[in-house]
Amino acid sequence: MTLPLRFAVLLLVLNLAAGCALFKPKEETRSAEQMWADAEKKFSKENYEKAAEDYKKLKDYHPYNPLAVSAELKLADTYFLDKKYQLAYSQYNQFRELHPTHEKIPYVVYQMGMCHFQQMLSKDRDQDHTRAALKEFAVLVRMYPGNEYIPAARGKMEQCWKRLAENEYYIGKFYYKKENYHAALRRFEKIRYLYSGLGLDWNVDRYIDLCNNAIAQEKEGKREKKLFPSLLWWKKPDERQGP
Repeated sequence: MTLPLRFAVLLLVLNLAAGCALFKPKEETRSAEQMWADAEKKFSKENYEKAAEDYKKLKDYHPYNPLAVSAELKLADTYFLDKKYQLAYSQYNQFRELHPTHEKIPYVVYQMGMCHFQQMLSKDRDQDHTRAALKEFAVLVRMYPGNEYIPAARGKMEQCWKRLAENEYYIGKFYYKKENYHAALRRFEKIRYLYSGLGLDWNVDRYIDLCNNAIAQEKEGKREKKLFPSLLWWKKPDERQGP
């Protein structure tokens, strides 16, 4: 390679390096404190998507700064407020696993319950999220009995129980209308046993009586058929056989 050509190549490399330095991402030059301030400003303006980006960058660029732990929790909050409940749940759960003794863990558990609570479906739909929310709130009540979030958790638990009771009641009525009285009775008795005092007691007791009466009538009808398999025994052979 000739000297002018080598000089040209060296000049090109230097220019490229200078260009990279010129367009170096701004995020790499910000301190953890500046990233936090920027994220909090966006968070306060409900610009959750942009706030989440800054919280994630703070974690990535300054993982050993104390603010990185706060950013982990705030990232979960941004997902929750942005109604990205599955992402929020995963982030809260990760925080709980990484920082099991952190003072904010009761809040984290409550929020994990709320992620499911916000996804609960109507009484005629699947209730997996209702049961999952109830489980998280129960963990909070059992593990942190004196915490400030306990009253709110108990209130949400009662709403979960009521939704589950309404679901069982809906299914019980469906079976009753289909004249499947045994299946209906099991649903209504389950409500009486597990969900009493939630506003359905009178109707549940009424349906239990109706189911028991219908079942008793079915048994009586089967008994009569067993005792009297044919009421045509007294007729003449030609009459029994028909045309």
